[in-house]
Amino acid sequence: VRCELTAADPLLDLRLLHQKNFFLTNMAIVLVIVANVGILYLFPFYLQLVQGYTPSVAGLIFTSLSVAVMAGGILGGQLYNRAGGRRINIVSGLLVLAGYLLLTGIRPDSPVGFVILCLVLTGFGFGMLLTSASTMTMTAVPKKYQGMVSGFICLERFAPLTLGIALFTIAFVGGMNAAAPGSGVASEALVNIRTDVLVAGFEVAFLFGCLVSVVLLAVALLARQEVHPDYRPVPGGAAVQKKD
Repeated sequence: VRCELTAADPLLDLRLLHQKNFFLTNMAIVLVIVANVGILYLFPFYLQLVQGYTPSVAGLIFTSLSVAVMAGGILGGQLYNRAGGRRINIVSGLLVLAGYLLLTGIRPDSPVGFVILCLVLTGFGFGMLLTSASTMTMTAVPKKYQGMVSGFICLERFAPLTLGIALFTIAFVGGMNAAAPGSGVASEALVNIRTDVLVAGFEVAFLFGCLVSVVLLAVALLARQEVHPDYRPVPGGAAVQKKD
């Protein structure tokens, strides 16, 4: 951190994070990726171990999430100039939260339509927010920082994956330990654990996802869209061009 603050040409100018809206928008990106990890990492196990689907059928069901993420990303980009990034972020946060709230009510015998609805809601919210928040971040700072901010967004898309896996694993294992105290489930293979214990672990993990989604929505509500003068339109339809 000290090197980056004192370097003449830093890889990341950390002073940018002093801008409240820039910081909050980046925090929204981190939170939505952490929330999405809970689905990507744990839900395939739920489909196979709790609901009894084969890996091929579980994978087919899971494609609904990928399709929703792609559709949400495209729609988020199309609506950005009309609705504004902040509104898209708020709607996206609501969709992710709605998906996780539904997941807290999922049962071993829940129909596949209900499962797909949960995946579509969370995936659509993830795709929309990632597109709009990334654009908000890029346009909140001078154009000379484009490469730097682009690299920072890339970092934000991968670093939270590790954090999210760790946090959701803690919640999942904690839920199983609470359901079967002293049974040593943490050291057992998932296929050898009773279904009711697995369900308890997934319920706690999905509740944790709800908590992350609530924080995400709060951040989306607080973050305002700021457009740097470099990106503001001028008479003639072109953006302001500044020489550094």
